[in-house]
Amino acid sequence: MTTSPSVSVIPITLFFVVICSNINLKGEEISRQSGWDINALVFEGYNSNVEATSSPTGSFYTEIDLELGRVFSTPRLLIEAELEGGLDFYYSRQLNRNLYPEAGGNFSLSYEISPRTSLTFDTSGQFLSQPSFTSPGSYQDQGDYFFLSGGTSIEHRWRPRISTITSWDANFYLYADPYYQDSLGRVEQIFGNQTLFLWKPTTSLVQEYRLNPRTYFQDSSMDSLGQYFLLGANQKLNPRSEVLGRFGVEQRWTGSGNGGNGHYLGPYGEIALSYTAARNNIDLIATYGTQSSGLVGVGESDTFQLSGEVSRNLGKKTKVAISGGYQLNRFSQTTASGGFENDVVNLGVGIERKIGNRVSLEAGYRYSGVVSDGGNDGTYNRNIIYLGTKIDL
Repeated sequence: MTTSPSVSVIPITLFFVVICSNINLKGEEISRQSGWDINALVFEGYNSNVEATSSPTGSFYTEIDLELGRVFSTPRLLIEAELEGGLDFYYSRQLNRNLYPEAGGNFSLSYEISPRTSLTFDTSGQFLSQPSFTSPGSYQDQGDYFFLSGGTSIEHRWRPRISTITSWDANFYLYADPYYQDSLGRVEQIFGNQTLFLWKPTTSLVQEYRLNPRTYFQDSSMDSLGQYFLLGANQKLNPRSEVLGRFGVEQRWTGSGNGGNGHYLGPYGEIALSYTAARNNIDLIATYGTQSSGLVGVGESDTFQLSGEVSRNLGKKTKVAISGGYQLNRFSQTTASGGFENDVVNLGVGIERKIGNRVSLEAGYRYSGVVSDGGNDGTYNRNIIYLGTKIDL
């Protein structure tokens, strides 16, 4: 839905899922208490560039959303599930289409097998009809598409100070348009193993290995296989806050469709911060490494990404949030399109005000833009302003 675009993030490891596991699709904390949560939302707004092109067409729009969530917990088991769906209707007759449906859901499970062993499983899916910054290349209009992800991990404490986390994650990219499906349809997997040493009560030193195959359904020449050798640390700031860092080397073998010389060796790094104290919450992620371009005819990209959100509760009824992200994508493959770069920016501010036990008002503004030196077709700017009502059913 247009009210909550997110910034594209390289598919990394499950510990980023752990950081975000208490945040739903709207960026709000999910209650840990068992029960149903049903919300209906209605928004009115204006989008200055509905089709995300260099020749913008603006339109007023109406958006209707429905959210359904459920939490179930026992002393050893926690299950969280959420479904949401919505429809955006744009009024301008100059558009190629006026209806933009979207839907999504997620399911997560955490289970304590024994005092020393725990299991986690999570899966999510989205059907998207507009650029949303949720996956590589999705900041361009590529029609309707599905983004499906899932993963599992098992953590075991071998000794009082030594533990391991073994994980598998997969992201599927599926496109409704046969042209994009044949060119970009793929699955990206990560098999990982972390070894953690509890150096201090709040500090764990980490050694991590990852294997990352990227497999295209139709064009095997675009396939690649990467591995990562990383060192890092997990640092607790307080019972609800943590900083995670991983740094090391990425090695990758690429197919002929990716261009280049078929082999890549370079640095890789990522930092994540999740901080909660009093009325403030901060979430930040920064990464550098390769990713699938998400663009037709272009292979891997060297990408630096920074994304985050800062929110503050102003009393018991008002919440203000500022979010943003930046990508620098460098495409240096020797493909037909040649080497080029693009900068992707996404910024937003929103405010929510409760006017009763079950009703709240939401208002916000967002800007997104792409600057590409590979041609004007990839460059655009978009501004969105909206005002809506949320009802807790």
